Amino acid sequence: MSAYPTVPEAVERVRVAGIPSPSYTQVETALQAAIRALERETGFTPFLAESVATQWHFRPDGSGMIDFAADGGPGGFVEIQEVRHGVIHASPTGLALVAGRDYTLYPVNAALRGRAYWFLRSTLLHFEDFEPSVRVTGRAGGVTAIPEDVYEAICAEVVARVVYPAQAPVAGVSMVRQGDVEVRYGATASGEGDVIPRYALSEQLRAVARSYRRLRIA
Repeated sequence: MSAYPTVPEAVERVRVAGIPSPSYTQVETALQAAIRALERETGFTPFLAESVATQWHFRPDGSGMIDFAADGGPGGFVEIQEVRHGVIHASPTGLALVAGRDYTLYPVNAALRGRAYWFLRSTLLHFEDFEPSVRVTGRAGGVTAIPEDVYEAICAEVVARVVYPAQAPVAGVSMVRQGDVEVRYGATASGEGDVIPRYALSEQLRAVARSYRRLRIA
């Protein structure tokens, strides 16, 4: 797989799961929600990398490291074309850094696996700046193509959001599982009688997301 499931593909999965004529709009909404859930669980926004390079600005904190999740960043880049520091109003171009000499990207083997670089280290950035004076130009995202396990997990999440929450939960039932799809229910505020659906994150998506989650950089 190279891309997310399309809406027609997701509609077909919902049909197979038990709803013969699902709402196209409802499935499309569920698909977008599933993708947002994947991004939230993995820490990459977007998870599937952009097709073109964009510019992002980061503030040096004195550690010599730039975390690509800091300052509202995307979490990672699958390709970095340019890094500049000292980019401020007085010097809008700053100074270009040379990869391998001035900075190193981590994880070092990310590109070989089609995964993202999470951060960089540079001996030239051991100072604290109150402005986002480091500019990174690259393709933001977590992966270069959607792996098959992620594709299947997204489909399972769509089914969980469209099919199972539409079925009225039975009082006292906290979880329903069918195959790889699991839907959990939460009790009412009073804790008595009926139960109400809560955020339905399929166990399949949760488990797959763990395999692609970026680590928190201390």
